[in-house]
Amino acid sequence: MTRDFAVCLKVCFLKVTNEVFEHLGRPLFLTCPVEYSKNRAFPNLKESEYLNTVGAGMDPEIGIFWTGNKVVSETITKEDVSLSSLLYHGLLLCQLVHFPR
Repeated sequence: MTRDFAVCLKVCFLKVTNEVFEHLGRPLFLTCPVEYSKNRAFPNLKESEYLNTVGAGMDPEIGIFWTGNKVVSETITKEDVSLSSLLYHGLLLCQLVHFPR
């Protein structure tokens, strides 16, 4: 991913999410960021420019989906929930389940 694309991705995500939230009259609103688990955060959770930008720029009333350490986490711990302080938002913890074929 180029730097320009990464900047566009987070700026566009914020702009669209915040504008849709306002347009709908600020209802209960949840969104799923591109980096929605610890192992998707680049380069890592605390240094993710994307998550830090989204957390600081998104309306604080918008909730964020989070799946824990992995896309499909076996467990979600208190430590995983501490991410809410990084994002400045409430998190909706999603425990995705993998069903083998």
